[in-house]
Amino acid sequence: MGKIIEWLFYVLLFSFVLPSGSIIGIPVKILLVLAIFGCIFLEMLRQNKIVVDRYTIRLIEIVVIMILWGILSIAGGYTPGLKTFLKSFFSLISVIIIALLCFKNKWVDIDRAIKVLWMAVIFYVGLKILIEMALIVHVVSYDLVGVIFEKFLNAEWMSLEFKMGPITCYRITTSNDTIPLILMSIELACGKKSISRKFALIAVMAAYSMIVYSRVVIVQFLAMALIGIFYYFKKEGLTYKNMLIILSGIICVLLAVAFLFLYKDGKIIENVSGALEYRFSGTQVEASDGVRNDQFEHLYEGFLESPFIGHGLGSYVKDFIRSESNPHSYELEYMSYMYQFGVIGFFLIIGGLIYTFFEISVKWCKDNIAKIILLLNFVIWLIKPFFNPGFMSSSSGMTIVTFALLALYYTKLKDDNRVKEIKS
Repeated sequence: MGKIIEWLFYVLLFSFVLPSGSIIGIPVKILLVLAIFGCIFLEMLRQNKIVVDRYTIRLIEIVVIMILWGILSIAGGYTPGLKTFLKSFFSLISVIIIALLCFKNKWVDIDRAIKVLWMAVIFYVGLKILIEMALIVHVVSYDLVGVIFEKFLNAEWMSLEFKMGPITCYRITTSNDTIPLILMSIELACGKKSISRKFALIAVMAAYSMIVYSRVVIVQFLAMALIGIFYYFKKEGLTYKNMLIILSGIICVLLAVAFLFLYKDGKIIENVSGALEYRFSGTQVEASDGVRNDQFEHLYEGFLESPFIGHGLGSYVKDFIRSESNPHSYELEYMSYMYQFGVIGFFLIIGGLIYTFFEISVKWCKDNIAKIILLLNFVIWLIKPFFNPGFMSSSSGMTIVTFALLALYYTKLKDDNRVKEIKS
């Protein structure tokens, strides 16, 4: 049974990096989660027990607190969004508990799991780049891509057109866009590739970030690229002065090549900076940020009405709804949790989750460089709910699982290298 759990876990990893569609109307991810839990239950019956670590126990305690908060919500007047909210919460918790049980009971080979993640990431990033190129040269239509994502892959996606000089580019954003950048950033800093391959990886990360076209992802890429090159130079034994000289030289060469390549219109800097400026300060950004300001005012006023225990799980401001299908979801996600849970519930539930996620994704790692990269990516993941929803989702949970896998993998690499040094 352990072997079946192992392979189902690998398929689960693959399905969360890639949009995986549905079977008979049920998302493949849900079917895989239910199948793994079923196999774990059978394995528990076969062995009479399974090993459970303290992190799993803590998450189960948070589940109990969440259920109690749900009972309080019903007692205070049934909250219409309670069912939807609990579904999102269990989507987040389920994949992390599965991963923790698999790690603790050694049902999963960490090296093989990392290879599966990389296979999925390479396929997914390559697919996005191909779709982007096909859209730019009009091989496929914008509407067809939407049909493929929504009808065949059962995946929510966001898109918009933006100009980069004479070229019309397209944003292609799905719920699982963070995982590829996490893997590529830690490979950039910790991998043993040549400098040419490092810059090739940076180019892929840059292309991917512009396709996703998220402000957070673009900042994440810029930070990770700079830090990754810094650690490469440091491992090569360069002084800080030499690093600065080389980086300055590289920037000058890149700017010169870019200018020469598009000298015919002389607008390469304007083209790139214009696309970035549009994303960070364009009219669309101003409109969406205006909505966030309105959300803050309404949610904060509601929070002050019940600051300690909140208005109940799944509650929302009646006269300010962001989504008809998911009314308790707001861009200011943390603020919406304060509105729903109050200070006490936010501390116990959200605070408890964040601390546990930090432990299994950052503190587990014993390799110093990998730990710094994981910490920075974790902080970026933690910042996102200040501006966009997605904390309570299975995709968010799989991001934490990716952190945990990388922490275990680089800790194992460090231990293996230490053993080799002792033997030699």
